[in-house]
Amino acid sequence: MIPVGIVINLSIGTLVSILKLPLFVDATGTILVTLLLGIRAGAITGVLSFLIGGLLVNPVMPWFCGTQAAIAVYVGLMARAGFFRSFWRVIVCGIGLGIVAATVSAPVIAKLFGGITGSGSGVITAFFLATGKSIIKSVFLTGISCEPVDKTLQCLLAFWLIRSLPKKLLGRFAGGGRLEKNNFYP
Repeated sequence: MIPVGIVINLSIGTLVSILKLPLFVDATGTILVTLLLGIRAGAITGVLSFLIGGLLVNPVMPWFCGTQAAIAVYVGLMARAGFFRSFWRVIVCGIGLGIVAATVSAPVIAKLFGGITGSGSGVITAFFLATGKSIIKSVFLTGISCEPVDKTLQCLLAFWLIRSLPKKLLGRFAGGGRLEKNNFYP
């Protein structure tokens, strides 16, 4: 499952990057693997996909391995708390994940890249900079405005993918039994 998660992260993330959208959609595989196999497998998926992505797609990606690890930890904890039981709980979880990702990523973007990483959200950062805000504040405001939408979409996508799995197959995964016991299925 880890290689599948890596491919999901890199394929969707690369497409969104090419289109220069103000979203990233590059952690869906991390979220999916975390839900199916747990925090450790999710963190490995996220970190490896960003290391490989740094070699193949965008040399900036490895700097955000810590964000991927934070995503796996947050999603794993929220799954244990039952936040992947229903559509509305997944939305709440996604918004929280967006805030976590923005908070973890902002210092990296501000200090290492001067606020601009070349993604579509750079336009939003430039807007905040033009209004007189500091680099760190501009990057954080950009993250808070983009990441909750981005991470909510990714959480919902992972939720729907897992919901489409047959119960018998889901039960074969380490996290699957926990998800099923938490009424993951209606």
